[in-house]
Amino acid sequence: MKQKNTILTIIIFVLAVLLAGSRYLSPTPQTQALSDEVEPYLGPMMGDASPPSEPVKLVFIHHSCGDNWLDDDNGNLGDQLGANNYYVSDTYYDWGPDSIGSNTDIGHWWTWFRGTNSYTYTQALYDTTNKHASYTRPMAEPGGENKIIMFKSCYPNSELRGDPTEAPPPIDSNPLRGQGVGANHTVANAKGIYIDLLNYFESHQDKLFVVITAPPVQDSTWADNARDFNTWLVEEWLDGYSYSNVVVFDFYNVLTDPDNHHRFRDGSVEYINDQGGNTLYYHSGGDNHPTAAGNQKATGEFVPLLNYYYNRWKSGGACQALSGASITGPANGYTNTLYAFTAGYTPSDASTPITYTWTPSPTAGSGAVVSYTWATTGTKNITLTAENCGGSATQPHTITIKIKGHYNIYLPLILKNYAPPANGGLVRPSYLVYQGAFTYPTGDDWAYSARALAYYPDGDPGSLYATGHDQNDSVGEMTIPEPVISDNFDDLPQAAILRPLADITGGWKGNCTYNDDCQYREVDGLAYLPNVAKIAWNLNDWYN
Repeated sequence: MKQKNTILTIIIFVLAVLLAGSRYLSPTPQTQALSDEVEPYLGPMMGDASPPSEPVKLVFIHHSCGDNWLDDDNGNLGDQLGANNYYVSDTYYDWGPDSIGSNTDIGHWWTWFRGTNSYTYTQALYDTTNKHASYTRPMAEPGGENKIIMFKSCYPNSELRGDPTEAPPPIDSNPLRGQGVGANHTVANAKGIYIDLLNYFESHQDKLFVVITAPPVQDSTWADNARDFNTWLVEEWLDGYSYSNVVVFDFYNVLTDPDNHHRFRDGSVEYINDQGGNTLYYHSGGDNHPTAAGNQKATGEFVPLLNYYYNRWKSGGACQALSGASITGPANGYTNTLYAFTAGYTPSDASTPITYTWTPSPTAGSGAVVSYTWATTGTKNITLTAENCGGSATQPHTITIKIKGHYNIYLPLILKNYAPPANGGLVRPSYLVYQGAFTYPTGDDWAYSARALAYYPDGDPGSLYATGHDQNDSVGEMTIPEPVISDNFDDLPQAAILRPLADITGGWKGNCTYNDDCQYREVDGLAYLPNVAKIAWNLNDWYN
């Protein structure tokens, strides 16, 4: 090959790399075994989950599922609460003024705590020693009002309709207010009810309010909505609520799979809700009442958790500040793929609720678990800020995004390190010095390309004209980044597009009139002609 000047020779390799107004506004010990699935309750858990030192009066508002849970021949919750120093009372159908005990749907809680007669209903609730379910009280009635208020809706309340992303309406226009299950029983309306209840709970710090989520059903029609709503109750409802007198036990979640949990374990609250499905796991055929095995599992998880919540509340809500935050998630990924990231914090006994703020805004999810997706390649940054009553902690996270299932192209750059004699000479391998490589721009339009290439010397270090995908035969211009010598493809810099791919042949690449067998032409040659400052091209018939 003759050479008149020192030139830049670019050798193209194509690598097929398969990458694979109101203040709150709307906008482990187990229980005594009754089946082989549960171990006996071995006594109170140590530390913050120890039982109260003196008897505490507790009342539970419920219907049939709660009755079964309390019964000593089913879930055995009543006896286990008694063994942990709780004096238990409970309400059922027809209990109380206006038979308010018959109304336990989500919309009815507004009537109990916020409606016109709420003082009458709640005062009767605080004073009652009613006992409906079958359980034993191991201590004498300690006197005074009930201090712990547990309330639970029955399983029809898990059939929440509507769009779970819809914003809750203002309470004054919430059609679920005071109503039972029906057409207005939607996720948004249910959220609005619970948001408004916080106004009452905030003004009654002398009570510990325990929300028990409604048990699941076997029908999967609205099961995803139930999961969304109950997760919101646990992870988001109390964000911004500054007190420790309101807690949630996800009875629904515990009954959806043996590996789903809401419990106090190893010194902290463990909430696992991503195993199995969103319907009732513990059932006996067509009946949506949880079985004894399911109820016993719930008892084993709830009692130590209640002890923890009670001790935290009685300590005056003494704040345990956050000291750190963490993000669990992938460090590498592909474009247009959804990746989940989970927030964590230290110490494990930091006071709740904890507010999680993600930057940038997540593609999906909120609270402790969010998801992101990216349309472009490169290093992406995520920042988590976790905040509680004692302060905040921030943690960054980076993920490198590549293109999945595309063919990447890299350009090794080789310079001639040789001054030819005046009459010219051959370029020999020993004259070439490897300078490194860089990658083509990303995208389908640049895949399967590199048939033709031309160096354009204007500027420093100039630029490249190149063909794109071999089914389009368009030509574009790209930068020449400083090459890198590396065995790792991911270390190579990427060229930027200066001119997008376009047809520079003026339509000639599709003009095959001279030959009946011509299918289309290919741009298979490019050259820069300095004497006319033009890019020259030539065409070739496909497979010809």
